[in-house]
Amino acid sequence: MFNRKTLFIVGAGAGFDIDIPAGRALAEDIARRTTIKLDHGYVGAGTADRDLALNFFEMIQRATSTLRHFVSFATACCSQIPLTTS
Repeated sequence: MFNRKTLFIVGAGAGFDIDIPAGRALAEDIARRTTIKLDHGYVGAGTADRDLALNFFEMIQRATSTLRHFVSFATACCSQIPLTTS
């Protein structure tokens, strides 16, 4: 289709003519699609995208585990600082 390099500059509202939401409508659409409802600690009815919710919780679980390792390491380092004084 293009015989040479082409640069498209797309700005705010570029998709408005083809019904892609912008501004407040975009924010409301994102909020609606990312709604997560919990029922006794489990993803419940009213959750917009169950797979997205489960991936979100898996990501939090991995981050929490990683953070625990860093805190444990930092605590071990701090406990040894008094031994390093000269």
